[in-house]
Amino acid sequence: MIGAMPDRSAQRGSSRRRWVLGATNLAGVLGLYFAVPTATVRTDVLLPRLAVSLVGVGAVTVVLTRELGRGRRQEPGLSALRLVLLVEVALVAFSLAYYVLGTQAAGQMVGIRTRLDALYFTLSTTATVGYGDIHPTGQLARAVASGHILFNVLLLGAVARLVTARAAGGRVRRGGRPER
Repeated sequence: MIGAMPDRSAQRGSSRRRWVLGATNLAGVLGLYFAVPTATVRTDVLLPRLAVSLVGVGAVTVVLTRELGRGRRQEPGLSALRLVLLVEVALVAFSLAYYVLGTQAAGQMVGIRTRLDALYFTLSTTATVGYGDIHPTGQLARAVASGHILFNVLLLGAVARLVTARAAGGRVRRGGRPER
């Protein structure tokens, strides 16, 4: 016997599980983003939105907890899936902040009227595109945007570290060096 051959069906199942996990998390995070109440509205509208928000928070919490627990047991350090989960949650948090600033705080943001506007601004800022049609004008909005830019720099560093480790054929340890 030359050695134990990897079970390809197990590898496919693990890959499929990760895709399902990522898609479930994305759906939960986006559902939460579009449902979370941000203004005082009628009770008949607020309660269903609050319920959907709590379900979304619960789904994201379960997914993140399971993945982090699984990571501690089997694969310490940074994985692509964990990075995607972190980015999804961060993008929604920034989008929600921009939406509230654009709709509830006068003079903070120009061009944000809907949640989709806020998500668009968040994605264009994260991608460092910056079309200029939506931009912060108030000091609080500029502080949030500055934090967002700092997050982008850290994200690029994490992606570079992950790619470097994968190219070296290992995983990234907590200390930042690739395992061999």
